[in-house]
Amino acid sequence: QEQRAAWLTEAAALALAGGHAAQADRLAEEADPLQDDPAVGATIASVRAAVVFELGDQSEAAHGLLARVGDAATPETSGMLRTAAAYGWLAGDEETVRAAGARLAAGGCTDPLVEGLERLCEDDAEHGLPLLAGFLERRLDAPDTRDVDEQAVRMLALTCGTILGDDEAALDLASTEVRWCRSQGIIGELPYALDVLAQNQVLAGRHRDAEASVTEAEEIARDTGMRQRLARLAAVRARIAAIEGDAQRVRELAEATPEALCTGVDCAGVLLDLGLGDFDSALSRLTPPPPGPDRYIWLSLSTAADQVEAAVRLGQPERAEEALRHFENWAAAGARPRTSTTVAPWAQAVVLRCKALLTDQPEYYTQALHLHEKGGRPFERARTELLYGEWLRRARRRNEAREMLRSALTTFERLQAEPWMRRARAELQASGDHLVTARMLADNLIDRLTPQELQVVRLAKDGSSSREIAAQLFLSPRTVEHHLYKAYPKLGVGSRQELVLLDL
Repeated sequence: QEQRAAWLTEAAALALAGGHAAQADRLAEEADPLQDDPAVGATIASVRAAVVFELGDQSEAAHGLLARVGDAATPETSGMLRTAAAYGWLAGDEETVRAAGARLAAGGCTDPLVEGLERLCEDDAEHGLPLLAGFLERRLDAPDTRDVDEQAVRMLALTCGTILGDDEAALDLASTEVRWCRSQGIIGELPYALDVLAQNQVLAGRHRDAEASVTEAEEIARDTGMRQRLARLAAVRARIAAIEGDAQRVRELAEATPEALCTGVDCAGVLLDLGLGDFDSALSRLTPPPPGPDRYIWLSLSTAADQVEAAVRLGQPERAEEALRHFENWAAAGARPRTSTTVAPWAQAVVLRCKALLTDQPEYYTQALHLHEKGGRPFERARTELLYGEWLRRARRRNEAREMLRSALTTFERLQAEPWMRRARAELQASGDHLVTARMLADNLIDRLTPQELQVVRLAKDGSSSREIAAQLFLSPRTVEHHLYKAYPKLGVGSRQELVLLDL
């Protein structure tokens, strides 16, 4: 009986990894009454919770794990509590995060990830973020054994990278995870890795890459019933649409997203409002702020600077005080334990930009631009250049203003950030640069391709055969050839050999 339970449990875990959530749940349910091994029971509970989580009920998934553990953790159940805390965090459920921490403590277990999330729930970024940074750093340094038991740890490391704003680490981890899932056919875990990859591609200014990642993830999520993942992917699309000034697209995504999962789309709406000059809406859209842990992800990382700029332009800076406080505390606290270097210099640069807006002191802009030189988030750098250029023009330092504004405009054009392009062009004209009206958008080759054509072409450019591309993207070789046939004339080439000459 116990052997049958072990077989069924292994089959359930494999079904979940393969994207067959309903089958995984049935197998786990069948195995549960047959098992008497704590390790097997923990796997069963984790599989069933993962199914519930991806079907859209994050809190229920966390509560199911807590119920299985009981009042105190054991070595077999400590991993379940870590997952429960992560689910609770993503659900905005502070009590679940605290309950997981309490049960770990009752069992004499420690977990830096859970403790870090608990500290953040108490608004203690100073102590919480270093714990998460330590967890992430250990994961980055760990040998890549690819044990099944390590899968949850790898996924939680992606979550840590996002919370910390450590774009470089998150992008590296997500890219590695996507390659692994594709090579092993682990369809069930691929949408999450693609989601994190797409988020960080947007932050890196790689919008077309992000859209390709989202398209692939959405297709898998729809086929496997991952409703929660679809909502989070919608937030990535909304962010791109907001930067590009596509109000209709943002509105459509907001209407299609369940209210309980719409915070990310709402944050994109704040950026859209700011870009379109609707400053009051930008401030009121997230009033009151989202409850629980969502305020760290969304207020600290996503909208604080937007709210500060909107409030200053309305002459009501006090309306953004709470958002700026969270953001400044968060930006100051994130550092790698071993080197004490900041994980997010872009964030410290944005804090300085906010201070420049609030105080009208230009030295904050120059300090911010120095930090921006360390890399990351080109859209944020261009916004700093735009605001500093505006300040320089008002100070009648026109030559310096034009230099800043031209740099900002170049980035906005590359990102197709239409509202921001208009602002930069208007400022350039006001500074005496009348040639700006004649500037044309550079013809970007990748913008000619659909997201899936882009994926196929990039793999073909790297030397993959049609059969190899088909296996990685879960397509038929015939479909791959069709995408290449459609892409070649758009790129002005006639064969695979010519693709290597293109900058894609």
